[in-house]
Amino acid sequence: MNKKGYWIIAVIIIIMAFSAYKACRITDEFSRLKGEYKILKKQFEQSKKEGRERIGGLEREIRQKDGEIEKYQAGIAEREKNLTEGKKKIASLEKERENLKDKDEIIANLETQVRQWAEQFSTCQDIIAEKDKIIFSLTGKYEAQVKISAEYKANWEGEHTLRVMAEKQLRLAERHLIEARFWSNVKTAAIITTGTYILAEILLGGK
Repeated sequence: MNKKGYWIIAVIIIIMAFSAYKACRITDEFSRLKGEYKILKKQFEQSKKEGRERIGGLEREIRQKDGEIEKYQAGIAEREKNLTEGKKKIASLEKERENLKDKDEIIANLETQVRQWAEQFSTCQDIIAEKDKIIFSLTGKYEAQVKISAEYKANWEGEHTLRVMAEKQLRLAERHLIEARFWSNVKTAAIITTGTYILAEILLGGK
């Protein structure tokens, strides 16, 4: 084999080595991304599980707040009913007092009215307290809902990150496939060329 033949074989070997190097580089990058994806997916699944548990707890808290609000509203309705009855009693006592002549009876009537007004005032205070409790429960319910929204947002962001990473892996895999096919064809052509050249050298050399 002449010097030209050795040069051709050397160039072909270099091409084959370069194609192998390129394939290894892509494979290494793909393996790295795949490893990162698996780690991130595992972390996300754990975070998602914990998030579901937190959401479940928050939803139970919201249901509890709804129950409290319903109870407070029922209490307010009952007290407002008492207020209405109290107003009727006071109106009746005032009407009754207009017809009273005896001083002691008037005093007794007024004392009863005072007690009735005290009960009305106390009932109004109770209603205010119940409404304050409703506001407190509504605030807690709102805060729980905000936390649930934050959990869903974090879940979406985690899924988005995984999807972007998976798409990157897919693009790299497609690139790997295209380049692998290309360099495979190059190696095949190089092997055929080398084999043909060596065979020609043998045949021609034999003559």
